[in-house]
Amino acid sequence: MKNLKRVFFSITIVLISLASSMQDTYAFNNSSLETINNNAKNLPIFTVEADLVSIDGDSCFTVQVRVYLLSAGQRTLVASDKVQICDDTDYSKSSSKANCSGKLPNGDLVMGVEDLGNPCLYQRLNNNKEIYDLYLDEIQEFKDKY
Repeated sequence: MKNLKRVFFSITIVLISLASSMQDTYAFNNSSLETINNNAKNLPIFTVEADLVSIDGDSCFTVQVRVYLLSAGQRTLVASDKVQICDDTDYSKSSSKANCSGKLPNGDLVMGVEDLGNPCLYQRLNNNKEIYDLYLDEIQEFKDKY
């Protein structure tokens, strides 16, 4: 009977020790998640939308691209311009207005209009990889269709 009490006591001690260790790990993981969530709340979140404007011949089309900033439940337009997308590099509507028009790394042509004081679409796409990647995802639907 004494041995049975010792075994029971030993098992109880081991279980209490395990429970305490798991509680410490849970508390650590919760504080880590809260830190990650707080840091994520401070990062800007962007979305990109596009609409077809025109089909320009057999191998080109133009889309209106908009970049929005999501913050505190609000969606704010931060850039909007037309982009010409062609299978080849022959762009019929090229323009060069300050730093708001030009070719993107994938060959698409942003036909931007300078907006004093605000970064234009061309600048946002060239200076922010996250926005550029969102842009590529958004226009893929159009490239598949046209």
